[in-house]
Amino acid sequence: MNAVMTDDAQVERALKKAHITLLRNPETRLYSGAIMLGESTIVDDVPTASTNGRDKFYGREYMSKLDQPLICGVVLHEAMHVALKHMFRHEDLLDEDHKLANASMDYVVNAVIHNRLLRRGRFDSGSWFRRHLSRRW
Repeated sequence: MNAVMTDDAQVERALKKAHITLLRNPETRLYSGAIMLGESTIVDDVPTASTNGRDKFYGREYMSKLDQPLICGVVLHEAMHVALKHMFRHEDLLDEDHKLANASMDYVVNAVIHNRLLRRGRFDSGSWFRRHLSRRW
């Protein structure tokens, strides 16, 4: 990983660069609507990243520690939740057991990204998926 980005402007630029990279990549531009839908905001009160089904929120401290390929991976991951309409289709599951529903939806998103892009060598996201697919819930 790169050194920690200390300037808010650096984090914002890295997020914009990730959007542009994903929109220009032939393998990920399919998700351009989900990537561009809503606002993408750097915030202080989110530990990693999240979405409400439209807007995407990225934790300032978390994002400042990632290198560019990993930021692309995070942006694509959140966009996939939007594209798959997870927040709307599984609202009842989220209400019942938010942690379990979130872990299940993350599993699906990571599997789609891994099987369609990473395994075929079509998208470089560094080691982000190895770390996140194996994290404990």
